[in-house]
Amino acid sequence: MIRVILVDDHEIVRSAIKLTLKDAKDIEIVAEAKTGEEAVSLTKRLKPDIVLMDMNMPGTDGFSASMQLLQNTVPVKILIISSQESDVLQPRLLQRGISGYISKNAAPETLKEAIRAVHAGKKFFVTTTPTPTNSPFTDLSDRELQITLMIAKGMESQEIAERLFLSKKTIHGYHRDLLKKLGVKKDVDLTRLAIKYGLIDLDSV
Repeated sequence: MIRVILVDDHEIVRSAIKLTLKDAKDIEIVAEAKTGEEAVSLTKRLKPDIVLMDMNMPGTDGFSASMQLLQNTVPVKILIISSQESDVLQPRLLQRGISGYISKNAAPETLKEAIRAVHAGKKFFVTTTPTPTNSPFTDLSDRELQITLMIAKGMESQEIAERLFLSKKTIHGYHRDLLKKLGVKKDVDLTRLAIKYGLIDLDSV
């Protein structure tokens, strides 16, 4: 039996995925999570074979949650299922070791195929290859990308510091440097830039 944790903040999406997998006798949804924090906690506790991860979620997003799990000592395969196509996030996650990335528009049978392939130790990618955009986010470090995504969603420095186990002063330093690197003066401009280049969508703001 392939044990899966399903992570998506939209109940209707989780219901649709569960319905899709209902007749797959070899796949079991052992838990559901609505946030990245829940995904990390449940994975550590339940030790599933696969985490089926959405990218855009409130709080800790799919990118940050995936990075945490990839650095975790608990072995787990991560399969991203998302409507988001980013020429920055997808390659970054691939380089860091995710097992697959498929679009939410994929056929139901493709999702089952992806889960089985990933469980067998294969890589599985079915996405629309994003057109390179000369994104200003390309050269950011993983940590800078995490903080950028959090700022873009309107999170305050104190909350970011608590989630990343860093000091508020450290976050202020990152914040200042990020605005300079990205060539913007205000957080609202950073958010617009993140939306423009596909790092987040309007539902996340």
